[in-house]
Amino acid sequence: MSPQSGREDDRMGTSLPQEMGALRLRRSAIDPPGGQPLLLDASAEIGRGVTLLKGANGSGKSTLLRTVVGLHPLRAGTIDFDGVDSRTDRVAFLRNVAYMPQNFASYPGLSALSLLVYFLRLRGFRRKQAARQASYWLRQVGLFDRAGSDTAHLSPGARQRLGVAYVFQTGAPLCILDEPLAGVDSAGRTAMRRILQEEGAARTILLTSHESDDLFNDVNALQIDAGCLKAARAPNGSR
Repeated sequence: MSPQSGREDDRMGTSLPQEMGALRLRRSAIDPPGGQPLLLDASAEIGRGVTLLKGANGSGKSTLLRTVVGLHPLRAGTIDFDGVDSRTDRVAFLRNVAYMPQNFASYPGLSALSLLVYFLRLRGFRRKQAARQASYWLRQVGLFDRAGSDTAHLSPGARQRLGVAYVFQTGAPLCILDEPLAGVDSAGRTAMRRILQEEGAARTILLTSHESDDLFNDVNALQIDAGCLKAARAPNGSR
């Protein structure tokens, strides 16, 4: 099955609008617990496509992603997606977002397929639709042969690939991924590159990664530096 036919046949009910909005930070300030400010009066607009968030260890990349999805407080300023404010219209904002934390969790006793179906059911998918969608994304990330495996028995790299499937299966127009390639083998990395290229054409994707190879050629990049959020060069030197 080609990716295009998979989109048409297996993604019923998750079609994305032709034009997506942008993630906007306006004069945003973020403080870590008990530390120096991570961001001071930062503004940025992140549009459709893949944007790599860069910064030194401890610069606040993960904290910024957690702040976008409401898991860390925003001290000042605003964050919105397509005009929907993350704080004043939180429920509507979160309907548009899917988030993968740095270490995607395992749930002992739940298979990979059951876990993905469960999360889709929470988002309102019908049972058959959820099973079809989850199965499609397990194929996409190369885990269909592990669909029945207990998530507690998956390797760290396989759990990260499961996290990528979790994010993109939702159809959310804003996808936030923290270190999705951590522990992923070369075959998985090839699949991730294809997925990012394809999904970035229709969604706004913000991610972090310590990887610096050609996986992130020709993507947008932002960097956290001394409390500021700046346009940066992608790993291949392009902006």
